Amino acid sequence: MKKLTTAVSDTLIEKIEVHNLVMVNGVKEQKLTVYYKFVGQID
Repeated sequence: MKKLTTAVSDTLIEKIEVHNLVMVNGVKEQKLTVYYKFVGQID
């Protein structure tokens, strides 16, 4: 697979959580958690 299409992502991804924006050493950081179908969260 060379390209992630909407159909492929709908098949593989259950949900994506977008966490609050935080400042770390003057840099904005935002955590995303991806939950895959049949697997769950992968760290």
